[in-house]
Parts: sequence; structure tokens; C-alpha cells
Amino acid sequence: MKKLFSSALFLFAMILMVAAQDPTVSVTGHVTDDVTGSPIQNHLVVVTVIGGGMYQDYEFFTNEAGYYGSEAIPAFEQGIVRAATFDCMGEEHAGEEYYGPNNNIFIFDFEICSDSIPQGDCENWFWYETWNNMDFTFMGDAFPEADGYYWDFGDGNTGSGQIAEHSYEQGINDILNVTLTTFVYDPATGDSCFDTSTQEVWVGNGGGGDCQADFEYTIDSTPAGVYIAQFTDLSIGNPSFWNWDFGDGDFSEEQNPEHIYYEQGTYLVCLTIYSDSMNNCYDTYCEEIVVGSGGGGDCENWFWYDTYDNITFNFFGESFPFAADNFYWDFGDGDTGFGQEVSHTYDSNSGDIFLVTLTTFTFDPATGDSCVAFSEQEIWVGGQGNDCENWFWYDTEDFLTFEFFGESYPYAADEYIWDFGDGETGNGQEVEHTYDPNIGEVVLVTLTTFAYDPATGDTCIAFSEQEVWLENTWNDCENWFWYESYGDFNFDFYGESFPMPAEEYIWEFGDGTTATGQQVSHTFDPALGDEFLVCLHTYSFVQGNDSCYAVSCQEIWLGGQSGHELFGTVNVENTPVDYALVGLFGMDNTGSYIYEFTMTDEGTGAYFFEDVPDGDYYIWASLLPMSQYYWEYFPTYFGDALFWFDAELITLGEPNNPYDVNLIPVGSFNSGPGNITGTINFDNGKGAGDNVSVVLMDEEENALSYILSNEEGLFEFGDMAYGTYKLKVEMPGVNSETATVVLDENNQTVEVAFVVKGATAYLSIDNSLQLISGIGEIFPNPVSDYANIEIALNENSNVTVSIINQLGQVVYTSNQTLASGKQQIKLDTSDLPEGFYNVQLSGENGGMLVKKFVKVK
Repeated sequence: MKKLFSSALFLFAMILMVAAQDPTVSVTGHVTDDVTGSPIQNHLVVVTVIGGGMYQDYEFFTNEAGYYGSEAIPAFEQGIVRAATFDCMGEEHAGEEYYGPNNNIFIFDFEICSDSIPQGDCENWFWYETWNNMDFTFMGDAFPEADGYYWDFGDGNTGSGQIAEHSYEQGINDILNVTLTTFVYDPATGDSCFDTSTQEVWVGNGGGGDCQADFEYTIDSTPAGVYIAQFTDLSIGNPSFWNWDFGDGDFSEEQNPEHIYYEQGTYLVCLTIYSDSMNNCYDTYCEEIVVGSGGGGDCENWFWYDTYDNITFNFFGESFPFAADNFYWDFGDGDTGFGQEVSHTYDSNSGDIFLVTLTTFTFDPATGDSCVAFSEQEIWVGGQGNDCENWFWYDTEDFLTFEFFGESYPYAADEYIWDFGDGETGNGQEVEHTYDPNIGEVVLVTLTTFAYDPATGDTCIAFSEQEVWLENTWNDCENWFWYESYGDFNFDFYGESFPMPAEEYIWEFGDGTTATGQQVSHTFDPALGDEFLVCLHTYSFVQGNDSCYAVSCQEIWLGGQSGHELFGTVNVENTPVDYALVGLFGMDNTGSYIYEFTMTDEGTGAYFFEDVPDGDYYIWASLLPMSQYYWEYFPTYFGDALFWFDAELITLGEPNNPYDVNLIPVGSFNSGPGNITGTINFDNGKGAGDNVSVVLMDEEENALSYILSNEEGLFEFGDMAYGTYKLKVEMPGVNSETATVVLDENNQTVEVAFVVKGATAYLSIDNSLQLISGIGEIFPNPVSDYANIEIALNENSNVTVSIINQLGQVVYTSNQTLASGKQQIKLDTSDLPEGFYNVQLSGENGGMLVKKFVKVK
């Protein structure tokens, strides 16, 4: 891959730089009894600080005055702070606010009940594990903590204990009701409480005769967001009839059926086989299958990690919408772990890439169901991943005190850690450091960054280093270089000097050999290693002044060069761009995600990606802020597409270069008094959606303009004429719902809220729309003749209900006057053809909400 470090990159980094410090927030408050007003002591309050796609919990216990908190809790530059506690009923009380540089002091007071055991308000739940649907391990939990656990296994047998094992008799082939009863007693008050919970459990896979049911399956996702499952019958005994239950209400009698799932989730699929032979054979086999990235439609998990040596890793797991009861880790090297936070040390000789998997088991007390979820990430051990990078630059006036500035790509880093090369370290995107003048002439400064990509759930670590010369030993000149690689071990190096051309360029290749010249070629011997530190030394002379010396170094990795080279030109109106960033997104044939970025050559618009493995990819280009055309052209995909799903997919095998990208010009709209403001957030507390592109379109979805959300996930289109507009979020691999906004004299400002969850950007309730206090999902879904949706209003209001098809056409509309409170809207869908639809509910002030459904026969 070509590495370009030039004055253009320096300027771009300067423009993107945001000063970072070590911010804190102050969170304090009191917890008191809601009846007596007395302080409640030794009560847990959890303060959660969210920012930069990450979060951190801090636990505080109230003192004798009911006081908790701290005035200096470590925080991010900006984000959300939340304080929460539970009362005697097990109900959560929470407060939440946005924080930033000028808003970092918060007081959250709680008035709660404090009875030891509220009569009738204890609860329990349980989950289970089984590998053969005959032998089960049941695990229970309760609030408050139970003194006794009693089990009814549904087959006439019982058991006791928080964890109970039970084996069912052979021949059972049915769904049984398992019940857990718990008893709680507080000797200090004499209070007691018991609770029961029940779940349906599938037991047995046996049948009659000499046949045995079995199957395997594969699942593929589609751009439309549905999942196609192909089931293959593996039964023995020559069955004549097959009956499939797909777990979502659909059935089939084919031997090897294909089935479409419209939602992610965990489904219990059962195959029953019959034979008309003399032995009257039948058998049933059931297996839970996971559709989509989560283990169930009603729960999911994710995790992140940090490491300081890329050998020992600290992993942190999280679960939604309920805290998981169990966290199980597979570290990808044959070892496993247990717990929400775990540490693991890899053998540096066992490999460099490992697939880490987190499995969580969660109980939903609202439904009584247990839920399992899975998530996985590739981590790099002993090196760094290829999907992010960092760099830094610095400024100094006396060559002893330096200001260092760090940057990270393709997304902002959550943590910047500096090693100044003199035994001292620092933290933050911008740091200052003063060196001891007696330590020597040169130090090696290293920047390590940790970044979290909420769009994919991946965590990435990157390193970069530079030699820094002290006490003006380089006389205010500098050099840099970049390189290209051809074949396995052959490199071309290109040097530059600033502010004046160098008279001498001397190269040290790190393998004991040297060369001279501004442009040189070198072949490395892989027998000497796969990593070499290449340094460029330059000497410059200015008439009337002293000579000037500079040095710069880079690590070179021998990567085998087994992939392909992709190249092309980025153009505006058939003219090469001056400055642009080009991204390569996709998945190689091993299933690994590829994210690579490069800059175009200045003035030529040319870009290069090297060593690209076989796979499917998209190429995307965007102008940089120093470009004279900036904001005049949209970020554009290869195939001259504005959105990724319209882009031309590149499939390797053999590349078909060049892949030229012709940037789409930005349109225009008439000015006026209207404004569209909005927010972008990532679901499940993963933070604000910063630097996300929002595309503004007219009523016919012709693109007019775009804007990038700021660090708080905010965006705004201002000074707009009255009319109808549409907006979409544009992120690679993310399907966005379309927001339709009508600006008129009664609705001069409309707010739109997008929430990115998984591979979809959903529309949420307008933050300024206080009319709707609650909304349910469409049911049933998929829909046949009628669709129902529950809505709760704070006041009487007129609501417009519209159904929109995949082409954006309104196929149904109704103006309804609804009373305040909770009610159900019923929609006649019997005449609609099969397909995907959006139900759009619009309030009187222009706010809107969108829900999806699938129409079937």
C-alpha cells in the first residue's frame, strides 16, 4: 500500500485537529426516603459517563447523609452523563444530561422507597443450557436475593437450588412448562415474599421406528435487510414426508426448503419426518438458529477492548436491552473466560489474528423469556490491524518544549497515549512536553491510539512514531518520504525536503545497506526479518546561512504482496481533483472486513491501493477541506453513485483498472425562512454519530446538498424555502430510512432524529415533538389483511397516517383525530401487494415517526 506523508496531509490534519485535554464532570446528589424524607445510607448509585462511542461506570454508595458522588469524575470531551439507582420495588430511577466543556456540573437527587422487601413485589427469572435437549442445566435469579429456589421440571419431577440439573426420560418429545418458585425472608423485619416464573422448554428429539431426523442450514443476508435460510435434510431412515416449523409461524412440507426471515432473532426450527413403510417411522429434531448478528430479536451484545502491548488484552462486554446474567468469552486461541470484564494474554508465537466471540445469556423479566446473543471481532496480536491508522505532528519554538498533535483514521480515536522517548508519557489528542536539555540530541516519540467504530462494532489499535531532534539540531528544516511496493520485497522510495531542496539524500534501509538520491529502489531480504526501520537523512545549504540537517524514519513491513493493485482517478467535471481522500470498503474471501484509506496524488487525482485480497469491495472518494472544490461536490462511490447501495460492486479476482470516480456536483435550493435540524445517535448507548453524512433531497429525491454531523451528532440545513424535502443518512453498509419534511409558515423549523442500529438508520420521534409519549411495533409483522400499531398521546391531536411503498409512493393516507392516552390504530392492508412498507405518522407540528412492516399473502 502506498504511504503518503506530505504537506497536504499535514494541512488536512491541522484542519481536522480538535484540542483534547483531560476533562472531568461533577456528579453529586442525595438519596432520600420518598415517605419520611430521611437520608438512605449505603445505597448504590451508578454514574455512567458516555462519549466517543464508549462508556465507563462509576459506583458510589451513599453516606449517612444520603450523599453520593464526586466532583472530578474522568470523562470524555463531550457526551452524556447518567446517574441511576434502584428502589425497593426493583424499579430504576435515573437522570441524564449532556455534558461538554462549559457544562460539566450536575446534581441528581433521588426520592425512593426503602422498605426491605415490598410485599408482593419480588420477582425471579431463569435461563437454561442444553446440548442434546434431554439434559438441562437451569439457572435462576431473583430480586431481592432469594433464600430458596424450588423447581418444577414439568415432567412430574422437582428440584431445589439456584442452579439445578435435570435429565428428562427418553421418549419425551414435547414442549414442557418449567416453573421456578423463589422465597425471600428478611429476619430483621419479618417480611417475606415469594414469586413464580414459567417458561416453555422443548424436550427431546426422539420419535418412533428406525429413522432419525436431522438437518443443517446456511443463512445469507440481503441488501433489503431480510435473511434467506437454506435448510438441507440430513435425516436417515428413508422418510417419505417432511414437516418443517421455522419458528416464526411459517411451515413447509418440502424436503430441502428455502425460507425468508424478516427479522433478526433466535428461532426454534423443528423438522418432523414420517415414513409410510411398515415400521411406521417418525422422528422430530429441533434446533435453535440465530438469524442476523444478534442472538435474538429482543437482545444483543457488543464488546470492546484495550491493550498496551498487543499481547495482554482487557475485554469489556455489554448487553441490551437488559443487563446480561452471564458473559462467556472465546478468545480464539482455545482459551475461554467468564465475566463482564476479563483479561487474557495471548502467546505471541501462536498467530497474529484471532476471532474473539462474546456470548451472553439474558433474562427478560417482562416476558419471562431467556435470550442468547453473540458478537465477534477480529483482533490483531503482536502488531496492529490494517483497518485504522494514526499520525502526529508537532510545533516548538525552542526545541525543548513541544506541542504534539495526534490524528486517527478512518474514525476519531477514543484514546491517545504518548511515549515521549525520555521515560515520560502523556494522554490526549493534543499534549505539551518539555525535555531535559541534557538527555541528548534525538528522541523517538510514539503515539498509540484506540478507536471504536460504532457502525461495525470493531475496536482498532494503531501506532506511529517519529524521531524528534532537540535543541535546534536540525536548524528548522525537515524531510519526509513515502514509498511504493512492487512484488514481495521490492520498494521504490521518494524523498522530499522542506523549506528548501536538499543537496543530499542518504537512505538507511535498516538491513545494513544504504543508498543516495531523492528517488531510490531497494530489495529487502526476507531472511533478515519482516520489519525494517528505514531512515532518510537530508543535508541542505542556504547561501549566507549554516547548513541544515533533517532525518525521518518509518517502519517497513514485508507483507508478501499477494493481493491486487487497484488504481484510478478522482475527477470533477472531467478534471482531476486537487485533494481527495479515497476509501476502500468491503470483505475479502476469508470473511475479514477491509477498510483502507489513501490520498490522491496532489494535482493529478490519482490514487492507488496495493495488496488487496480477493473479495467484494466498494470505492468511495471525498474532497478534502483544502480542496478548492470542497462542498461543491458530494462524496461519491465508484459507479458515480451517491449512496453505497447504488454503487458498483468490485469483485476480485482480476481487477479491471482503472476505477475512476466522477464526483457528483452538489445541487441548490431556494433560500427562505425554513430550517431542518437533526441528530444522529448510535443505539444502545454507543454515543453520538459524529462525522456522519446526511443527504438533503427534494420531493423527487434529487440530491440537493449534504452536511456532516458534528461531534454531538447534530446537523442543520438552514435558510430554506418552504416545500417538501427528504433526508437520508449515508454510511457504507447502512440502509437508511427516508425522512420526509414539510416546511411551511406553520412549520418553519422541523427536527429529525436518526438512530443507527446495526445495519439500519431508523427514524425516531422528533425531539421537539412532545405530542407522542410512546409508540409500539406494528403487529402482526409480517402483515396479511390488517396492521395494528399502539400509540400513546399526551394530548388530543390530529395525526396523519400514511403507508409508503419501496418506491417512495404513498399508497394509503388517513387523517385521524386521536384522543390523549393509549390507543390502537388499525390499518387495512388487504389490497396491498406483497413487499416492504413504511408507516409514517406525522404530528401537527411537522414531527414524524416511521415504522416498518412486511406484507405477505
